[in-house]
Amino acid sequence: MDWLLRLRGEDPAAARRRAAGLVNEAVALSEAGRHAEAAAAGKQAVRLLRAIRRAPRAEIAPLLARALLYHSTDLAAIGDVAGALRDAEEALELAQEVAATGRGRPESLPLARANVAARLLQSGRATDALPHARAAAGSAAELPERVATWIQGTLAQVLAAAGEDAEATAVSDRTRIALQRATADTGLDSERARNASHRTTADTGLDSERARNASHRTTADTGLDSERARALTNHANRLLRAGRWQEAVDTAAEAVALHRALTARNRPARLPGLAMALTNQAIMLSKVSRWEESLAASEEAVTLQREISTMDPVAGRPGLAAALSSYATGLAAADRTAQARSLMAESLEIHRALAAADRDAHLQKLAEALSNYAFLAETDEEKLRLYEEAVRLRRELSARNRSVHLPWLARVLNLLATQLAVTGRAGPALDAGHEAVELARESFAADRAGFLPHHAFLLREQARRLDEAGQPAAAIALGAEAVAVCREAAGANRYRELSGLATALSQQADRILALPAVSTQQAGEAEALRSEAVALLAERDRG
Repeated sequence: MDWLLRLRGEDPAAARRRAAGLVNEAVALSEAGRHAEAAAAGKQAVRLLRAIRRAPRAEIAPLLARALLYHSTDLAAIGDVAGALRDAEEALELAQEVAATGRGRPESLPLARANVAARLLQSGRATDALPHARAAAGSAAELPERVATWIQGTLAQVLAAAGEDAEATAVSDRTRIALQRATADTGLDSERARNASHRTTADTGLDSERARNASHRTTADTGLDSERARALTNHANRLLRAGRWQEAVDTAAEAVALHRALTARNRPARLPGLAMALTNQAIMLSKVSRWEESLAASEEAVTLQREISTMDPVAGRPGLAAALSSYATGLAAADRTAQARSLMAESLEIHRALAAADRDAHLQKLAEALSNYAFLAETDEEKLRLYEEAVRLRRELSARNRSVHLPWLARVLNLLATQLAVTGRAGPALDAGHEAVELARESFAADRAGFLPHHAFLLREQARRLDEAGQPAAAIALGAEAVAVCREAAGANRYRELSGLATALSQQADRILALPAVSTQQAGEAEALRSEAVALLAERDRG
């Protein structure tokens, strides 16, 4: 800390220049894919700026806001979700102060707002993120193309997480088209600059100016290509969620191709984007039953993530764990269970190590990894033990932030209930399922659109358990609630939820007909439910 003590006598202007140099260093390291080093440089810049005592806050605020913004993104990249959100919120406060004085860059405040939205989304707080994302997008029209489209892409992600699927897809599509046009325009400019070299010497002065302008665009063009690759990956996810699977496959393939081209230009910095795009592509391919291609994409993603982890163990391990989990899920679907179990175990081991090093930052992912591995565990008792551990972690997380983590606790309790039933513990299974439903109702009330499909599923599952437990009256009552919620879910996203509604209708018809005495009215009701289910499945099959 000697340098901080010496700083008290240093000229504030010189200190700001040193801090600006550190911020620029952090940005360069981040663009090179060295996020841990970037976070360290950014942290030093922030501490240096805070230590300046002999300059007005208004003079320090713009650079400190920028330093915190970039530090936030690097912390997010290395898995420090809480730290990233903390810095993002402080950066936004400073950006608002600077904007109120009329100083600072025009993009600073919208970027700070969008970054807060991204960090809130990463923290599982999509509802809280949405106002920030909308405010940022509302100010993006006059900003440079790359900045504006990044903000719009963030809005699309937040909208999707908040359950606003139709708007998310529309925003995502507009962003994709805007970037396609922008990159086409810059490509035309580059072609004009190349043609200039073949013209007569009489035009040399003008051609040289054009060539210089083209060289200045090189970095911007790469940035646009990078943003377009990100936009394509995100749009593929929106198409998948909308049930437009073949379009999702085509868009994901385009994203992977662009990420490959970017990786060829700068491998260390662009590998994470390519690895993520391949993981996404694998999911899309599985939806259209192209299993071998899906597994190949997942396997390549794991290979790339191992390379990333070798280059940057701190930043690379979370991505490797995620890729391993995704690949294992695909292998399990292909009945290659032993290989899937080995990879999922490796993923869980990484998550345990990450949580041991920084529990706050990685506890949520560890809970998710436990549930994923439990699905592949060899024995029912091992599955049960893992689900119980996952529930304990979810309870710990919910105690810290109930609104964010309660939906996940409801879901893992449902998994635990299913496993308890498998192992013959009918009473505890019903208790766990009942708690899952009660928590789901609370989560549904807090975030109706975002939790709608999950609530529908949990209601169906508990109604089924009540059937198995021989409680027909309770099962019919809950089954009616499940049908109503499934109808609402199908209204929000018909194609995706057709199967769930058909299942709820068929189950309700079966439980009505299983009653000891079925009236004519009840028989007619059950027949109507069953006929509707058949029609819905036919509609799904027609696409």
